[in-house]
Amino acid sequence: MFKKTALLLLLFICHIFIPITLFGAGNPQHIDVFLLIDGSGSMNWHDRDPNGLRVQGAKLFVDLCEKGDRIGLIEFSDDAKILFPLFEIISPQDYENLKSKIDEIKAVGKFTDITSALNIAIQRLSKGRSNVRKAVILLTDGEIDPNPSSKMFYPFNKKYRKELLAAHYNKRKIKKIREEYKKIASDISRKFLEEKVLPLYKEKNIPVITIAFGKGADKNLLKHIADFTSVDPFLKNFYFINNASDLQPTFSQIVEQLKGKREKITEKKIEFAGKDITHKVKIDNFVKEVNFKFIFSKKVKKNDINISLKAPDGTIITRDTDLRGVKHTFEEGYELYNIFNPLPGTWEISIKGRKDVKLHITISTWGITKLKILTKGERSDYLTGDSIPILASLEMNGQKVTTKNFLENLRFIGIIENPQHKIETIELFDDGAHSDKDSNDGIFGNVFTHTNIAGDYSIKIIAKGTTKGMRKSEFTREAEYRIHILPRVRKQATVTAETTKGTKIQESQIESPKKQTKPKKAAFKIEKIPYKWIIVAVAIAIIIIIATLISKRRKKLPTLEEPESEILPEWETTEVEVPPIIKVKIKDGNEKNVSKIIMKKTKNETIGFNNLIIRNEEGKFYALNEEGTLKINGNTITQGMETEIENDDIIQVGNLYFRIELDHQTGKITFIGINKEDVPLLMKNKNEVDKEA
Repeated sequence: MFKKTALLLLLFICHIFIPITLFGAGNPQHIDVFLLIDGSGSMNWHDRDPNGLRVQGAKLFVDLCEKGDRIGLIEFSDDAKILFPLFEIISPQDYENLKSKIDEIKAVGKFTDITSALNIAIQRLSKGRSNVRKAVILLTDGEIDPNPSSKMFYPFNKKYRKELLAAHYNKRKIKKIREEYKKIASDISRKFLEEKVLPLYKEKNIPVITIAFGKGADKNLLKHIADFTSVDPFLKNFYFINNASDLQPTFSQIVEQLKGKREKITEKKIEFAGKDITHKVKIDNFVKEVNFKFIFSKKVKKNDINISLKAPDGTIITRDTDLRGVKHTFEEGYELYNIFNPLPGTWEISIKGRKDVKLHITISTWGITKLKILTKGERSDYLTGDSIPILASLEMNGQKVTTKNFLENLRFIGIIENPQHKIETIELFDDGAHSDKDSNDGIFGNVFTHTNIAGDYSIKIIAKGTTKGMRKSEFTREAEYRIHILPRVRKQATVTAETTKGTKIQESQIESPKKQTKPKKAAFKIEKIPYKWIIVAVAIAIIIIIATLISKRRKKLPTLEEPESEILPEWETTEVEVPPIIKVKIKDGNEKNVSKIIMKKTKNETIGFNNLIIRNEEGKFYALNEEGTLKINGNTITQGMETEIENDDIIQVGNLYFRIELDHQTGKITFIGINKEDVPLLMKNKNEVDKEA
């Protein structure tokens, strides 16, 4: 009994006071995050992202992470490719290594294989660390549209492949065939997503934060994925954006809520049109580290724009400043200044640039601070017409602030944006009369009543105040969370029944999505029914059920051959087993086609017949590529070109990876198969050895 009472009390407390942090309140943790970026050709369309701001957004995400975080990147289009597995940031150079791999994101694919990308990400995250926050960020401008010729659809697609071959490069026929099979492949992929992939995210408690980009994005599907995998009902887990300029701010917002380490001090969007701009930000003495973000609405070069800071003591900080406690980062889409132990007071931001440069700049200031804004809500879901209490307070070192020094000049403003992007501002009070319980208890509140539109509402809380005493300081804090308004369904139902006395019973009820009232049962009189009629009715029902089952069993997928089993084939990914060790010997002055040897031993279809040809010339070995994918130490070997290979080189043939061991005297080469996950570490070790040499 005691245990049950304690559990109910704990649930009640959690229900009443829910901090807006991912996975609940607690100390900042490291994160394991996979970025899933759409690489289909439509991403390059003029109304999408032709300038690659999604690449800048992914880079910004990496730069806002810290040592100990692990980031992985998957690009998906015709298939899902791991550009780099979960990679732990250890040194400053790791940031550059990760960002250089992000630059490899392209937009050339014809398909959008969302399911494969999500499947690979959850498989990798499931095997990862257990003491970190995990998440997947999915960005796409399309819908589930996988390549029907992929192995994952075998044997459904045997007929599809035959028809493609018979089309003999006739573009018109090929387009018609693809359109015919597109829906079937999409349905199979969607079924696998719903039945296998998303339940695994739910089971592992790993959220998928989705970004629907552009009119072509399947908003309903992406919101469903986000809501189904949600771990925090108040967390904003679905974004719909129309403009590429919003990509970077979105990535910035996501990483901040995942990390939960920095508090937003202030944010403002300004327009730069060639004239100098000075912007001021007040930093209070509770901020131990501040991050100034400048996010550009388009890509710029270093000489296009120049941003500098002026500290309260007059010290000028520029890109070239070499001071302890100052870190600077510049990319074409953003610029960051990180200041450790900043001086409290007014900081001036100076923005200068060429006269012909025009762009919008989002100036966002975040700090690591003991003084935090805490927002809370009774629940995350309401019905249209409901009144919503909005509550907020300040906390210092995890304790609610109730001292007069803070409360006398403290002011809270709530800014609510409805699903139609209309904004309403309300003030919060600590007077005991605005859903804030007691007066002067440090909890400020008010009630929002304009909830006649269903959908997601964004609630931003801004706190401004001045502390008194020796450590007098002006401060600003911002926080944001979301609530969801469900439509209130009004259904007038009349139940009429003749009773034994001939009277009538009528009921009216209002049903809501959350709770439905059961209609009262009428007093029917059930007369005796002869047993023979019961037997006849049961027999008819059995015949109908059997006929339905037979018709369903005979039902086939249109135009695709029915597989021998109704079980959905196992979903294949781009992952492969570690290849075996392959040894070859090449006499001086001769060459050997190693790709055919690898093909024979591994039966890997990604390797071309003339993918890797090795030549031995005076004790040196040269690799020649005549077709397919060949990379040495991450560098692509152009077809028709050859390059010298050395001991411990990492070579990629198709989607297989090998480490090379050479014996120049005997002409013997050993290809040691390695897992793709081990490639970054081996490359890092090799580079360190090369530097020492």
